[in-house]
Amino acid sequence: MAASKTTIAPLPEHWLAAVIPILERGDPASILWTGRAQREMADFHAHRPFRKTAPGHPRLLGKETMNPETYTTTFDVHLPATKDQPARFVETIEVEVFRSFGEEILTPESSEKIERIKARHLGLMTGADIKAMRERLKLPQKRLTALLQCGEKTLSHWENGHGHPTGLSNTILRLLDEGFISPASLEAVQEPRKI
Repeated sequence: MAASKTTIAPLPEHWLAAVIPILERGDPASILWTGRAQREMADFHAHRPFRKTAPGHPRLLGKETMNPETYTTTFDVHLPATKDQPARFVETIEVEVFRSFGEEILTPESSEKIERIKARHLGLMTGADIKAMRERLKLPQKRLTALLQCGEKTLSHWENGHGHPTGLSNTILRLLDEGFISPASLEAVQEPRKI
């Protein structure tokens, strides 16, 4: 009987392209991967699990590897640098991390927590904020997209946590959320001007 070969599925190119520059920088902060990279890696392995493993190779289907033990540590949240300002410290929070290949990796929940804090300090509405405001004002998605003059997919994208509104859209959403303007006011100014 012929010996079976051990096969290891390669990582997808887009994942390698995202991770290699992070690892090459070498500073500890850059090695904390983003939640997106973690989710892509987990999604990749969930859809393409290894069938066999080499002797001594950790089993990627095993409970210990797919559900690593997490622990709590502190994390300093900084706002990103702009052309006018350097990066700015905003607060220290507790996050859940796990160890992988000797490095601390943020859990997806911790990555989202950090993003929510950054958004709050930048004055951006998060997806949860937008959805809560829309439900509080009893606005269907279609009506809110008409008021903002944006696409339904864009609003859905924001509400599902894939990006944040910026510029004028964020300003209008904050004015609606904080009660400075009403949906009726926005509808009134979308009609032709009276001269």
